[in-house]
Amino acid sequence: RVGIGKKSYFVLGQVWIRGQQSGSSSQQPLNITIGVQPHRNPGKNGIQLEFYENHNHYHPSQYETSTTTTSAKADRTKLGFLLMQNSATDNTSTLLGMFLTPASRGKGISKACMAVWLSFCLQANIRPKTGTINKPLLALALQHTFGFRPEKGGIDIELVSPSAVPVAQQDEAQSCSSSSAPPLWVYSTSRKTIEGAFSPWDIQNQNICILTEPPQTTTPETRRLISVRTGFETPADLEQLQETIDKILPKGSISSHLEAQDIRRVYLGKE
Repeated sequence: RVGIGKKSYFVLGQVWIRGQQSGSSSQQPLNITIGVQPHRNPGKNGIQLEFYENHNHYHPSQYETSTTTTSAKADRTKLGFLLMQNSATDNTSTLLGMFLTPASRGKGISKACMAVWLSFCLQANIRPKTGTINKPLLALALQHTFGFRPEKGGIDIELVSPSAVPVAQQDEAQSCSSSSAPPLWVYSTSRKTIEGAFSPWDIQNQNICILTEPPQTTTPETRRLISVRTGFETPADLEQLQETIDKILPKGSISSHLEAQDIRRVYLGKE
């Protein structure tokens, strides 16, 4: 156990993310510690998987005490967390949402964190699914990377590459994006439908820009159809899901002392 009080967590293991090369820039590899923290309402049987960089600046003698040095606290960086609600009755782990700090985005960390959640699910024979998802990038990863199937009743929209944004609207990016992060362009043939999909808070906090004109191209690379405001069911092909996980986190990427029965205890509590 690391820390005390509400911010304490239990260490489940570590995940290694290989460095990436993008054009002339390169990203250093990351050694991320996987922590777990129970939901504040134990009756909901929810937990957070938390992800930290520089966790190992803690000395083992500090894990269960409040004597952590100021420098160790400063060096340890929380990258984000994944929130889930689990059910021993249904044998399910339901993803409710995910958050990464702005500095952690665009580095492949989100897919790696989702792959950790899914890897533990498959190892322990727990069925992964989601609650209602309204983050386009999270829906994109679930649907197009991991093969989750959207439930009925969602809203279909397109994620549009900046290269496909009509020139007349490109100047609007600055006005609809509230931060230095690039805007997230979305489109639907029904403007009423897409405006109903996102609240003002969603638009501001996710840097969403709604296209009022059709994108300039129709290639799959620049226009990807996703569903939002809906849940996602378990992928039909679990072998394919495992192959996807292995591509994101090759053999040896996850180091954990947990056996299948330990994961079930962490996720589902007493069965």
